[in-house]
Amino acid sequence: MTKPKVKTLLAVPDEKSFGPCTMVLDTLRVGFPTAEVEVYCNPMGDFELLKKVGQKVWNVNVPGTLLTAKPMHHYEWVTAMIRQHDDSGPLVLLDGDVVFHKSCEDWSFDTHLAGYCVPSHWSDAAGCRAFARLHTSHLWVTDVKGMMQKVRDRLPHSFEPLGHYCPVDIVTPAIKVVDKEAFFWDNLCVGYQLLGGTCFEARHLECFNHLGSASAIGAMRADLEAKGADFWLHTEGYKDVEWMKRELWKIQGDYYAMKANQFAPLP
Repeated sequence: MTKPKVKTLLAVPDEKSFGPCTMVLDTLRVGFPTAEVEVYCNPMGDFELLKKVGQKVWNVNVPGTLLTAKPMHHYEWVTAMIRQHDDSGPLVLLDGDVVFHKSCEDWSFDTHLAGYCVPSHWSDAAGCRAFARLHTSHLWVTDVKGMMQKVRDRLPHSFEPLGHYCPVDIVTPAIKVVDKEAFFWDNLCVGYQLLGGTCFEARHLECFNHLGSASAIGAMRADLEAKGADFWLHTEGYKDVEWMKRELWKIQGDYYAMKANQFAPLP
């Protein structure tokens, strides 16, 4: 089996976010002991903070930090990683706020995409319903070239001479309107809706956890604080790995199950 090529984008907006936004480095070699790894860093913070990120990368036995030329939206980075991948093996994309408990390096899937399944739900961030997708916090693209060929096969008109009149983008998030109702396609949602994929099972989820929104917690707090959101997880809770292993997937699953039944803004 060809080893996966692992890539992660670190985005650290400020000093207090350093821990949760770079926590993937603490256990990266637990999850992927020998895989080739590339670490990208979004130039969000000041120079001293970027140096601190670079030093942490060096300490976990990866060649170095690839600084993006300018701050990138996560979906732009995902698009770039898919376009640049020229390997026959799987491409694995990771968020900075992921922690590993066991090795994932020998996983295999018979679909082009695999990840944590986010069901169709009411998105507070978008203010409308979101379609189901596989979360890009820990996403496997098992055969990039095969996946893109499948997209061409499924939607050939988008790749013909007049294809610019009906373009397809399987990554970029967007809100579209159908019969006056808005719907949200989040990061790589179009790819999942078009091609399907494998949802991580319990045996996969026991190998890692994902905090969620660590690099954007300031903006999320402004939106959610009035609703009683608890940000303990992003300040202290992320340090309690045993608690995360026991509780976090259940909490996140219960949250999405609740939001799956919501079809309008809460009063």
